[in-house]
Amino acid sequence: MNLGEPMKLMTYNLRFANERDVHSWRERCPLVLDLVTGSAPTVLGIQEGLRGQLDDLTAGLPSYYAWVGHSRGRGTDDEYCAVFYDSRRLQVVDLTQRWFSTTPEVPGSISWGACPRIMTAVTFRDLTTDDELLVINTHLDHMSVQARRFAADYLVGYIQAVADGRPTVVMGDFNTAARVSAVYRRLCEAPLEDTFEAQPLPSIDRPTFNNYQPPPLRGHRIDWILVSPQVQVERSMVNVTHFDGQYASDHLPVESTVRLARALQRVGVGARPGKVPLPGWADPEHV
Repeated sequence: MNLGEPMKLMTYNLRFANERDVHSWRERCPLVLDLVTGSAPTVLGIQEGLRGQLDDLTAGLPSYYAWVGHSRGRGTDDEYCAVFYDSRRLQVVDLTQRWFSTTPEVPGSISWGACPRIMTAVTFRDLTTDDELLVINTHLDHMSVQARRFAADYLVGYIQAVADGRPTVVMGDFNTAARVSAVYRRLCEAPLEDTFEAQPLPSIDRPTFNNYQPPPLRGHRIDWILVSPQVQVERSMVNVTHFDGQYASDHLPVESTVRLARALQRVGVGARPGKVPLPGWADPEHV
C-alpha cells in the first residue's frame, strides 16, 4: 500500500461550559490549550463545545488551526461537534451536518433521546498528496439505546453512500463501550476498525470518562476513533495528561497516528447523495 505522510487524529469531549461545575471552563481552558498544542493533532474532533469555547480555542491555538461545524440546535447557542484541522496540511472540500432523527436534514430535529444528536462530516484534501479524506465527528445519546442504534445505522448508511473509496475516519464520544457494545459492532460493519485494534503493537487501553479523576486501568472506553481499511494505524493511545493533578476535562482524549493510502484515482464531491436512506426500522410510519 502506497502511503502518505503521518497525521495525528484526536477526539476530545471538552465538557460544555457549565457554570455549576466545580471545574469551570475559565479554569480548564488553558489546560485544554496546553494539551492540544502539545499533541499537535492534524485533525481534532471535539464534542460538547459551546460557541464561546470554540472561540476560546481559536484564540489560543496556533493560527493555522481552523474549524468547521454547526450547532446541534437551531441557532448557535447549543453544543457543537466541531472539527478543527491544521490548514497547512488539509483543505476543506465539503461539509455536511446531519441530525440523528427521522428528518436528519432538519436542524435541531430529535426523534429519541434527551437532546438533538449530530454528525459533522468533512471531506478534506490532503495538500501534500491531493488525495481526499472523509472525517465524521459525532456524539451519541447518553440515555437512549434506540437513539444510539439509529445513529449507528445511519452512520453506516452514510459511509457506504458517500465514502466512494476515500479513507474514512469516524471519531467521537459514543456513550457506549468499545469492543462489546452493539453500536461498536454495527459500525465495524461499515467496514471500520478501532484504531486500538488496528495498530501493530498494543498500547494501554483504559476508560476515557474519568470525571476529572486519575483514570482507572480497567473499564470501558466510550471515546473511539474508527478507520476504514485505507487508513494504516501506527499508534493509538488514551492521552492521560494532567497538570499537577488537574485534568482538563471530564473525558480523556483519544489520539491516533495514521497514514492514508494514496488514491489510485481521484474522487470528487459528486459522489455525495441527496439523501441517505433511513434504516428500515426507523421509517417514520413505524416509529
